[in-house]
Amino acid sequence: MAIGPRDTSTLALPTGWDGALLEKYALEDGTSFATVAAMLNAAVQAKANALYGDPLWSSLVSYTDQPDG
Repeated sequence: MAIGPRDTSTLALPTGWDGALLEKYALEDGTSFATVAAMLNAAVQAKANALYGDPLWSSLVSYTDQPDG
């Protein structure tokens, strides 16, 4: 599911970042960044599916394969 120019599939550690340092910032229950990102992605995808399944909201969206369209 795209969110503007980016989507949540790009939420990964950039090259050169120290994963051990980021472990200090895990949640109190030990939940990692990857787990939180996956949970957010699932929530956004579920909401998008609900909106696309609604006749009123889905009528406001159109798709095209023509970039100038």
